[in-house]
Amino acid sequence: MGCGGDRLKILFHFVIPSGGMETLNRHRFWALLDGGSDSAFHYCFPGAGLGNAAGIPVFVGHGPDELRRALFSDQYDALVVTTVFEHLGLVRELGYRNPVVFEIQGFGSVERAREQMALARPHVEQFADAVMVPPAPHLIGLAKEMWPRKPLYTMPVPFDLKRFRYRPKGASFPPIVAWIGRIEANKNWREFLLAGREILSRTGNVRLMMFADLSLAPEAERAEFGRALHGLGLAPHTELYSNVRNRMMPDFLSAVSDSEGALLATSRVESVHYGILEAMACRCPVVTSDSDGVRQSVIDGRTGLYYQLGSPAEAARAVLRLLEDPALRRKVTEEALRHLERHFSPERFRTSFLGMLKDLGVRGP
Repeated sequence: MGCGGDRLKILFHFVIPSGGMETLNRHRFWALLDGGSDSAFHYCFPGAGLGNAAGIPVFVGHGPDELRRALFSDQYDALVVTTVFEHLGLVRELGYRNPVVFEIQGFGSVERAREQMALARPHVEQFADAVMVPPAPHLIGLAKEMWPRKPLYTMPVPFDLKRFRYRPKGASFPPIVAWIGRIEANKNWREFLLAGREILSRTGNVRLMMFADLSLAPEAERAEFGRALHGLGLAPHTELYSNVRNRMMPDFLSAVSDSEGALLATSRVESVHYGILEAMACRCPVVTSDSDGVRQSVIDGRTGLYYQLGSPAEAARAVLRLLEDPALRRKVTEEALRHLERHFSPERFRTSFLGMLKDLGVRGP
């Protein structure tokens, strides 16, 4: 058992509850809970994802006092610090003595990831007991390079199909082409708009649907997005949804599926793209750039289609293949769902995560 009683207790620490990181934490909470372990989450700042946290213990607050309050709100057997390496020393200064794992997420491009890990290097060496990375080749390679003597764990990504799944909405027309991300450079929204224009020029009748957390977009980026949307003539064809509650996303993505549409993911680099996993769960076929971390979910021609990053015309052609070929749509959506069940199960994550903690001296539930 853990030090806090019969149930193992884990605290996860991150900057803000938004996007894929908030989704990942929610699926981790469910996976651990179903296996008899408890987890809680501390965020430095509030974010749109707090609306998805019903029933999940969450602390929000910036500064040492707020972090101390979260750290010692219970007897946590281990702490996972995600991205904010500057806080590794702080949690030790505040008196936390149990294992601390540094998790790499959200570092963006390969160049930025290398830069951030170089800054993190001395903090991790001195204050972390292990390093945890998602199954993204560029992050695994960089972590091995930066911390060759530090225990390194590649952690499977959990996805709970009992809690997020297809909900039939009924056939609709025209087809919907969806996009999920932030309005920022790495998510590559410009390429989606250019591909959308190309699809419209060929079909004449398609709906574009974009889901984004606009609160996180810099003002200049939001303004540029608005100019591009109108300048490309896409405003009448585009529906923009900001900060949709996650409990509603199965309805939206199932509607995309039932319209015989697709999700188009345009990221430059990804470690985990939960939008892709959510689309797969809702039988919505996926076209994506080959952005490193997506390789764990999308196998070209089997569970989705790739296009060459930087070629919106190729992205448009791949989307049109799915829109025009019912047999191909059926093949990739069925195989994607089987792939999700086999490789993203909560049980797989739970086994690996608890195995890591056991290696670090934490006894399981």
